This record gives sequence, C-alpha cells and structure tokens, in this order.
Amino acid sequence: MRYITDGPTPNHTALDTHCKVPLDVCSAKMAPEYWYHLKKYRYVVNQECTAADDPYLLVLVISNPQDVKTRAAYRKTCGSWKQYLGRRIKTIFFLGKTGYKTVDEDAVAEGLHYKDTVIIDFVDSYKNYTLKTLLAFRWAVELCGNAKFVLRNGHDVTTNIQEIMDYLTSLPKDSQSSLLEGYILSDKHAPQRDPKNKYYQSPEQYPWSNFPDFVSGFATLFSFDVVRVINSASLTQHLFIEDVYMGHIAHANGIKLKHNVNFWFSPATHYRNILRSKCRFMRSFAVHRAPTSVLWAVLNGTLTKEEACNVPPRVKGPSSCHIATMVKVRELTNEERNEIVSQREEGINVTQIAARYGVSRKTVYRFAEGLWTQVMPISYTEVAA
Repeated sequence: MRYITDGPTPNHTALDTHCKVPLDVCSAKMAPEYWYHLKKYRYVVNQECTAADDPYLLVLVISNPQDVKTRAAYRKTCGSWKQYLGRRIKTIFFLGKTGYKTVDEDAVAEGLHYKDTVIIDFVDSYKNYTLKTLLAFRWAVELCGNAKFVLRNGHDVTTNIQEIMDYLTSLPKDSQSSLLEGYILSDKHAPQRDPKNKYYQSPEQYPWSNFPDFVSGFATLFSFDVVRVINSASLTQHLFIEDVYMGHIAHANGIKLKHNVNFWFSPATHYRNILRSKCRFMRSFAVHRAPTSVLWAVLNGTLTKEEACNVPPRVKGPSSCHIATMVKVRELTNEERNEIVSQREEGINVTQIAARYGVSRKTVYRFAEGLWTQVMPISYTEVAA
C-alpha cells in the first residue's frame, strides 16, 4: 500500500506535464474540460495487486466517499468473496476526494484499515463519474494486469458472485477475450441539450444526434482484454456520460455488446418484490439495489437455486363433478425464457408475448417474476368425472 499526503490540490481540468500522452498532443487538444482524463492523477491510497494475487475476477466497485454505510454493507456481503471454484476474486473500491477534510480523512483511514480501497487525487462528483471509471480501468491495467475478467459496478448494487463465477468458468474459450456484457439499453435516446439538466451533453462533447446501444452502467462484465482496449481508446476520446462512453468506444473498436437479462436493471424495484422473486434473484448476476443482510441471507442461505426455481404449477383440484388435466405444450428454450423476461421489462404487452411464444399469459407473468423455470400449460381442460 502507498499513502501520499503531499502534492497539489486536485485539479480536474488543467492539463500539465503529468500527462498520459505526449505534451504536444495534450496542448493540441481543444476544450480541455473534456480531456482532463489525460492527466496523470496521484494515488492518495493505493493497493497492491501482485502476481501472487492473480485474480480470476477483479471487482472494481465505484463508490462515493461519503457513503460509508453502503460500502460497509457491500464489503460484508458481496465483497467478502475471496475465492470460488479454486479461483481468486479481488474486490477494490475506488474513491476520489471531496474537499471536505473530515470526509477525506475518514476515507483514507478506511482504506488503510481494510486494504481494499484506492483513493485517487481528483474531485469526486457526478460530473467526474466517467473519469472515476477510467481511472479504475487504468489502475487495473497498470497494476493488476494478471486478472482474467473484470466486474465493474457501483456499491449500491447487489452482485451474485457465485452465479457470475459459474457463468465465467463455463464460457467457451473463443468468447473469453471479447466479453462486454450487461443490460443493454437500445432505445436510441437523444443526448440532453438543456444545460440545466443533470445529464446535459453539449454538441462539442457529444456531436451525434442519438446514443448508440450501450450497457447500463450499474454493473458490467468485461474480459480483461476489453478493459485494455477501452483504457487505450480513452486517450483519443474526450469524456461524456459513462455508460454511453463505454458503448461508443466498444462500437468504434468492433467490440460486440452482449445483453444478459441476469443483470436485473430495476432501480425502482422495492426490496419486497425482489424477495418475492427468489428464483429470479438467485439466478441474477447483479441487481440495482444496495446489498442488505436479508438479500445476502437469500443468496447464501439454505435455500438452493433449484428449490427456489422449481415451484410446481398449481392445478385445479377435483370437485364432485370435474377433474383437471393439463394440455401438454412444447418446452421453452433458455434463450426464449430470457427473451420473455427481457420483453416484460421493456413493457411489451403480456398478451403479445404469450401469443408470440405460444404460452399462457400466466406463464409470462410467472417468468417475469422469476418464479418458474418450467413452462405452464396454455390452458386447462375440465372433464366431467
């Protein structure tokens, strides 16, 4: 670990001789407020990542210095994994500086105590969120180059490390070096041009009329080779909104984005609804809700994923004059099941989905809630006893 206490006050706009590219290139850049990521930033608190660590999965957690409680909850739950299936897992929190003495000193003390936090000398703000991610990638490439995969997520995300590791270790070899996967947003949103808006993007910053498809920034899986590409490509691309920025670089460098519904993109979902959908939750890679002891108990309790997901369909019981028999229908493939979940999340009408896949409306509802993995019958036929 390295702890630095001296040096200049962080400046997130100035370009100086401490630059990631030759000085003449820095000087030639117009609008330096969009190019400040080219500056070299000091590590206030740094962590080692030696060849002995050799992490199979490197988890980069983008965190706010002030949010000590949520970071502590993540550390005790999702961040507690050090090894799985004989492969090492390393979790590092990334913070900037706030300019408030007490907050910054407490963050330094936390980093020194837990030895899992990197603090970098830049102003930690929403505006600098893209910068923070790029600096996390830069740290990974320069100081932890033995990793095979990278999971980048916020500290307000519940990550299911067991499911992620099971998935990564089952990937075909030819797809292990080009992974950029998460929940893809593909509505072709236009950039926000209102300067008063939180998501404002000037024409100089983003000249195009629509955003490309991009992976939602709450959690993303990368091959380490893809992280290297993004790190290098960032030196020739000025900054804008983080997840759109990653998508733009990916498209420009021929990296194919992969949609995975196991990234549960539902920031408005109440915890009780997550707990009602235990099957879906236990199959998820990441849920856009901060980890809690209750959620953690579900992921690491006695209930298995198989038990949570194999809830038998309820069939009408026999009455004095009727019995119920099921109409047999075809089985859905895993791909079709994922498509049903994805389409419900996108707001597509249940009746349309049911007709498209030849299943009942109830089946669609149940899949969307993550309650069943087996297809329900289209209908019941009641037969006289």
